[in-house]
Amino acid sequence: MSAKSSLGVKLPTDINTLTAKQANEMVKCLNDVEYFIRNYVYVQHPTRGAVLFDLYDYQERVVDSLVNHEKSIILQPRQSGKTITIVAYMLHRAIFFPDVVIGVAAHKGDGAKEVIGRFRYGYENLPLWMKPAVRSYNVFDIVFDNGSKIMSQTTTESTYRGKSLSILYLDEFAFVNPRIETEFWKSILPTISAKGTEFVITSTPNTSEGRFADIWFKAERGESDFNPIRVYNEEVPDRQELNENGEDFKTAMLKDMTPIEYAQEYDCAFVS
Repeated sequence: MSAKSSLGVKLPTDINTLTAKQANEMVKCLNDVEYFIRNYVYVQHPTRGAVLFDLYDYQERVVDSLVNHEKSIILQPRQSGKTITIVAYMLHRAIFFPDVVIGVAAHKGDGAKEVIGRFRYGYENLPLWMKPAVRSYNVFDIVFDNGSKIMSQTTTESTYRGKSLSILYLDEFAFVNPRIETEFWKSILPTISAKGTEFVITSTPNTSEGRFADIWFKAERGESDFNPIRVYNEEVPDRQELNENGEDFKTAMLKDMTPIEYAQEYDCAFVS
């Protein structure tokens, strides 16, 4: 999709001069990523449409880790806002810092599209005066006129091989095919070893074996450079509510899944 045909996109010809108030807001957002997210980043609610992203406590912990650690690994239940939290942080980095190159590696092609889609949604709902203009605006990559760009690809053996990245984000990494995972890891080692490169991994657990499990357990033991963040199902607000039948979340979910599946997907248990 070209920039000219995209609604909510600022073009290089769209020149605006900041007011004193707008300039002050830009400084506030630059210095405080949570302020930026809470006041300017919109997410798509299934029934209410565009709503400001009001971070939950556990999402604040994730953002804090991203700000203060070069390497973060996040273990989180299904449908608890894993991806959108990372996207909001990446949007901040791409807008307020020039020449930031972000690479996203998703488990599947649909996941790669989803990450860019959420990034686009957040960008398109920003006020015009805050937006950098775009040079390219496509399904799998976006380039801003400040030199920052985000790319999103399916995880393969050669994804981002030879690329210099400011941020590398692996989404649902525990579910990448083991053969692909091994070769992919070899290909990105030079990238993630570069000083200053930020590296973020999020996933629900899969088995107790594999690269994600190995990184997680080492991080928990303090044997790696990764800062581990574990999100518990009980921290997700809507998981504490009863449904229309008076059932709690777990009781309702166990009607359609096994206890082992529930333990893996929502209790974040590594199942062998």
